[in-house]
Amino acid sequence: MNDNSGQFIELRAQLLAEKDFLSELQGSHGLRVRHFLNLASKKQLKVLIKVIHLIVSGKIPLQKAHFAKIIKSKKLKALKSTFEVEKDINAILSKSRADILKLLYRFQSVISFLLSSLKEA
Repeated sequence: MNDNSGQFIELRAQLLAEKDFLSELQGSHGLRVRHFLNLASKKQLKVLIKVIHLIVSGKIPLQKAHFAKIIKSKKLKALKSTFEVEKDINAILSKSRADILKLLYRFQSVISFLLSSLKEA
């Protein structure tokens, strides 16, 4: 087993532990997304950031229809510059909960589209 497989096993366990939170976000839009983000623990926010990173970096495929909605929202460039590089993710994860929330609020309009990829993965 290589080093990455251990990380994926750990992430899978985190996803299972936070499946209700992620499902609530996936089924929400606009202010409901913000509401669930506000209620989230720092641990839940970290799992969300890891998932967004995997989707934006192409490790979890995104449906064409959802990709088109993200393009239409004009958030793709910002998503890529924020979440694509793993080193940047580590910097984000070390921030305070308030700073993480501020960052995620910028993308609240597309979080449900991104998380819909988990159901297909």
